[in-house]
Formats: sequence, structure tokens, C-alpha cells
Amino acid sequence: AKVDIVMQLGTLSESVTVTGEAPVVDVTSTTTRTQLTRETLELIPTGRNSIVGLMIQAPGARPQLDWSFVTGNPFFKVFGELGEQWVALEGVVTSGPKTGTQGGNHYDYAAIEESTVSTVGNTAEAPTKGLQINVILKSGGDQFHGSGFFSGTGHRLEFDNVDDALRARGVTGGNPVKSRWDASGELGGRLIPSKLWFYYSTRRREEKVQQFNAFHDDRVTPSVSDVFQYFHTAKLSYQMNPTNKFIGFVQYVRQGGEGTNNQFSSYDSRVYSPTQATTSKIEWQGVRGDKFFSLQTGAWIWNVT
Repeated sequence: AKVDIVMQLGTLSESVTVTGEAPVVDVTSTTTRTQLTRETLELIPTGRNSIVGLMIQAPGARPQLDWSFVTGNPFFKVFGELGEQWVALEGVVTSGPKTGTQGGNHYDYAAIEESTVSTVGNTAEAPTKGLQINVILKSGGDQFHGSGFFSGTGHRLEFDNVDDALRARGVTGGNPVKSRWDASGELGGRLIPSKLWFYYSTRRREEKVQQFNAFHDDRVTPSVSDVFQYFHTAKLSYQMNPTNKFIGFVQYVRQGGEGTNNQFSSYDSRVYSPTQATTSKIEWQGVRGDKFFSLQTGAWIWNVT
């Protein structure tokens, strides 16, 4: 007798379990490197204060405090040693070794895609022994993306410890912040789908701080410093074919403002001193077989008035 039996497909399941443990000590590298991705830069609370906001997150690095509005020179101190830093924006070096500080080292924190900060044990690729920082800017893509940001504060959100004893000695206050604000906006997208992409961002910061016991020549109106900082960043990426890509960018920063006198000088002694820096590059990236090639030329121009 012939019996035909139709077999039905039963339930099929598959599971893959991957386990791994991070080594307590990395025996293959002596470099202490902090990798800061876009998510990290956005989630960790900082003052969004240029590369000071990057160094503040790296163990061993000790710049100036990040909570303050800073337009002065960043400090590149690591493990108590100052100087011999090597700082690059998209591969363009923006500092000289053995100088301690550089006034042009202000990058737009809002335009940074990722960064690495190395503090000790650098490889032979590092030309100096100090702090090593490399910053990559955001790029456009086939989808349009944009964002905006604003923050601000003023004297009403401050507290001082001036009591009656201090007032009796003529101390009426410290250096109150009259206003401080930070605003930025960005947009990235495509000019030619899967071929040509753009990214642009702009940012401005301003601060007004009253100087302790300093006045105009009328000895009534308090003296107030007025400083600013603004950025413009533009980047183009062109994928000519699967093996050749061209990248160009420029970032411009201008900062400074009008300082103020102190209690021992006249109001006419105040100084207006702006600085500006421009960083730019053109890069070719190519693939030949299993080899990757990169050739770029760039410039860092820093002017002070």
C-alpha cells in the first residue's frame, strides 16, 4: 500500500550569543586617547566652549574652567605640563609647539562631528610630546538636516555674598554679568544626490560684565565690558566616482570686543582689541586597489588688531 504524507514546515528558531570582556589593561597601546563622538558632545553638559569643551572631558587635561564665557587663549595643560600641544582641525594644524597658548585655537563646538584628545603615550606620528587634538567637522548628506540652539543668562540668576559689613566699606558688588547669550544654527544636505553635499553653520556669543568699582568719567555710570565671538563654517564634499572624493572647508572666527577700565584708571583707558582666524583646506581622497590615499593642502591664518 502507498501512503503519501505531506510534511509541513515546523517552527525554526536561531539564536546567537556574543560575549566579550574588555581587558583591564590594553597591552597593545600606551596612548591615553579620549574619543568624543557627536552623541557624546551633545549629551555631556559643557559650556560649548570651543576646544576647551573637548579638553575638559579628557582625563589628565586641565584647561581653564568650562563654565565661563571665554574668548581668551585656551590653556593646553596636561598632567601639570603646559605647552608643546598639537591641535588640528580637519588635519590642518592650528598651533605651534612650545608656545603654551594660541589665540586662534577657537573652534565652533556646535559644528564638531567628532574629536580625539590624546594626553600621554603618543605614537611616533605625534610631532610633539604635549596634548594632541584632532577635530572633524560635520558634513552634509542626501537627507537635509538642521538645528538651532539658544541659551542665555543675566544678573538676576546670580548670587553674591555682599553683606552689610562689606557695604559699609564701600563694596556694593562683585563683577555681575549683565547679559550672556549664545545662539547658533546649522543646515546640511545635498546639492546633487549621492554626489555633492554641503554643510553650513553660524554661531554668535556675547557677554557684558560690569567691572568692580569702575565707572565712567561721571563717577556714576558703571563700566561694563562688551565682548563677542562669532563663527561661520562651510564644508563641501564631492564624490566624483566610487574611488575619488574631494572635500573642502573653511571656518572663520572673530572675537574680542571692548574692555573696560578698573577702579584705578579712567574710562578713556578702555581698549577695543578684536582677533580673527581662518582655517581652510582642500583634500583629495582616493582608493587604488586595497590602498587608501589622501592628499590635502590647508592654511591657518590668525590676525590680531
